[in-house]
Amino acid sequence: AALATRAGMKWLWEPGHDTATGQEVGFLYEMPGWNVSSRGRVRALDRIVSKHLLVEARQGPQRVLFLVVHLLRPIGNQSIKHQQQVSAIGEWMRAESAADPRTVMVVLGDTNSTLTERGKSLFGVGMEAGERIGFRATHLAAKAFDRLVLLGPATWREVEVRSPPYGNRPAAAIKRVWTDHFLLG
Repeated sequence: AALATRAGMKWLWEPGHDTATGQEVGFLYEMPGWNVSSRGRVRALDRIVSKHLLVEARQGPQRVLFLVVHLLRPIGNQSIKHQQQVSAIGEWMRAESAADPRTVMVVLGDTNSTLTERGKSLFGVGMEAGERIGFRATHLAAKAFDRLVLLGPATWREVEVRSPPYGNRPAAAIKRVWTDHFLLG
C-alpha cells in the first residue's frame, strides 16, 4: 500500500497459496475512467499456480482482464511444475478468448523463464511485449523473467523497461526497499 501511495497509484492484492516463500502478487495501476476490480483467484489455475491474481477493468463496452502471476523457478524437480504452470495459463487464455473474443487479456509478472522465441509467446498464445524491445533484461540477474503477454483485439504501441535507481549490485537493505525486478511497461 505504501508503494502505491507514494507512486500516486491504486493497488489490488489477493492472498496466495505459496507455502515455500510466502510471497504474494499485487497489481499497481493508474487507469482514469476505468472501473477496476479484483476477481481474486482463477479456479482453473488455483491448484497449479500458487501466486496469481485476476483483475478486471471495464470502460463502457471495453473489458480487459489482467492476470498477475509469479511462477516457480524451473530448476530441479520444479521444472515440470513450471511447465505445467505455463501450459495451464496458456489454456486459460485460449478458453477466455474463445468465450469472449472481444475481451483483451494481459498476463503479466515474473515467469522465471528466459525462454524467448520471436513470434511466439511463452504461453503459446498472445503477443509478448518484450519482443518489441529485444527481450531486454527485467531483473538484476540480467534476464527477461518478467513478461507482459497480450491476447485479444489490442496491440502493444510502446514498451519500455525502467531500472530501479541503483546499480547492478545494490546492498540488501536497498533491495528490500525497492526490488530486484525492473519495471516493464
